[in-house]
Amino acid sequence: MVSLAGWGQCDDHVVGPLVASLLGNVLLDDESVNESWLLVATDDNGTCAGKTSMVMDEGTAFFNLAVYGDDPTTPMVDEGMAEGDAIRLELWNEAGELVDVLATASQWSNTNGAPLLGWGNAWQPIHFHSGPTCFGDSNGSGVIDVADLLGFLGKYGAPCVGCLEDLDGSGSVEVSDLLNLLPMFGTPC
Repeated sequence: MVSLAGWGQCDDHVVGPLVASLLGNVLLDDESVNESWLLVATDDNGTCAGKTSMVMDEGTAFFNLAVYGDDPTTPMVDEGMAEGDAIRLELWNEAGELVDVLATASQWSNTNGAPLLGWGNAWQPIHFHSGPTCFGDSNGSGVIDVADLLGFLGKYGAPCVGCLEDLDGSGSVEVSDLLNLLPMFGTPC
């Protein structure tokens, strides 16, 4: 797993006047993490744009992540996101090890601190994975089978950022995901 930024870079991050927030809760392999884990937001260049730890409530790891934009008063320094940049979310464990990266969690825009569209629900789970995943094998059986198809149907239409059923990375399970799965049916991976 390659991190372009690393969580330490965020310690020196300068916050600017442009900001958007992301709300949700973190699942690692469908299990909640704990309060010592960190969520880091970076742009495609690896520039840190925000970092937060989890807030635990009854076993659920919630987050409110401020993602900062590039400060327009310092044009020669990249301090954050530009309009339309893809937000990379990195999950770091308590030992300071990168666990997983969602390469295109959302597109950034300045909301003056309000949640980005689709990120205003703290109950929305964001799915990370601890090991390599096989495209389309949502149950981890090593083959694309009926159980995977049923998993897709069970999550159809639901927001599902980072989940294995979201094959096209749109943030929800849709017809396009099912159409991507069907040609692989019966394929071992």
